[in-house]
Amino acid sequence: MILADKKIIWYCENQIFEMIKPFDVENVNPASIDLRWSGKVTKMKPNGSWGEIFDLNSVIIEPNGFYLMDTLEFIQVPPNIVGKLFLKSTFARMGMEHSHACFFDPGFHGTATLEISNISPASFKIKRGQRICQMSFEETSCFPDKLYEQRSGHYQGQKEPTKAWSQE
Repeated sequence: MILADKKIIWYCENQIFEMIKPFDVENVNPASIDLRWSGKVTKMKPNGSWGEIFDLNSVIIEPNGFYLMDTLEFIQVPPNIVGKLFLKSTFARMGMEHSHACFFDPGFHGTATLEISNISPASFKIKRGQRICQMSFEETSCFPDKLYEQRSGHYQGQKEPTKAWSQE
């Protein structure tokens, strides 16, 4: 069952879980929570390698560019919850696309890395702190035998845009 606003607030304000930090109740929607861009970004080079990670106040997303960005918020998924991340429709309507790596297993903790591409012919600007995506949450039917970090945990604890672990 997808969590509604009241349950999202409960999980975020609960001292045991603190699902989203920093938490701002103004970012809660009826069945999701908006997450903001941290200001950290890297852009893929034409040869497929990644540039350095910059911490910026704003970034211009160029046509046909592919970027890794992350959220300002640190996410701690409780052991009986999964998270799903979606691009805000405002950005999608401008031609921005978020790749489909949007699933957060029970036990994940870290910032969310966004895989962003611009499929429009125009550039656009994103500002630090701007609401860029939203996350919804669902309760699992029972507690899993093993949490995320016990299975693979490749991205556990990430605190900046993180390239694919297979590229390391």
